[in-house]
Amino acid sequence: MITSPPPNLNAAFRGHSDPRHRSNVAMSIDSTPSHYVLMAPLGHGFSADSITIAARKENTLVIIADRWDQEQDCHNEWQVQFGRDSDMSNIHANFDDGILKITVKRFTPTHP
Repeated sequence: MITSPPPNLNAAFRGHSDPRHRSNVAMSIDSTPSHYVLMAPLGHGFSADSITIAARKENTLVIIADRWDQEQDCHNEWQVQFGRDSDMSNIHANFDDGILKITVKRFTPTHP
């Protein structure tokens, strides 16, 4: 399940889970004046080595979490497209206690 942010957050989700393994992983996004914060409770079976995060064109962040050690494969993938205020060169991720947290810095608007 993917939860969409309110329209004023200026970010859009495109996500899917592998149809062979129905995942109940919900990704959420919050926004502050200085950051976007994405959270996904992947669970304790995942490790940091099984998570890939990549910045792509058009302010898009691709997140992939795979577990191939299960009888059934577990593949989760999300694409999050941010607005022009996102600093895609300033992304930080942390995976602790089964929770993936990704922080994307926002550019501070300058007023003339």
